[in-house]
Amino acid sequence: MCFLLIAFHPIQPQDTKGKWYTYLSEEGKVRINFPAEYAEEVKANNPNAPRKISARYNNVDYILSYTIHETPIVMHSEMAKVSVESFVEALGGELVMNKAYTYKGNTGQSALIMLKNGQLTVNYRVILVGQIQYQVIVVSPTASQDIKTLNKFLKSFKLIE
Repeated sequence: MCFLLIAFHPIQPQDTKGKWYTYLSEEGKVRINFPAEYAEEVKANNPNAPRKISARYNNVDYILSYTIHETPIVMHSEMAKVSVESFVEALGGELVMNKAYTYKGNTGQSALIMLKNGQLTVNYRVILVGQIQYQVIVVSPTASQDIKTLNKFLKSFKLIE
């Protein structure tokens, strides 16, 4: 099971006045819209390493990560549950909510995690489709969550053929 360990740090530019940027990966078979310009992190020497695409907008981190696994993946929905548990443990966070969600007939997990004594809220979604594991993450200050932008980002996640 592969999961993404996140370090929270500013990514520039921070405010683009409502312009959205589309990330598209034919290799990852995914498209998603970010509320600011995004940066992509890829380890050139490891083609199986997770790809991390992230943007920062109004002090909120928006992240897509995907990993293409070589080893056949079975029990996708169970692996998604393990991913949530591993992610929460790696962050040292508190799992507030965890439930199944379905996208195009595939079952993943949607979780709400609190960090730093409730100062940060992490919205975490993980789904495994074929040999690819996708993680969609939003990290925001709990006191100033922008639910409209968060939902627009989460809903923009689309798998492509």
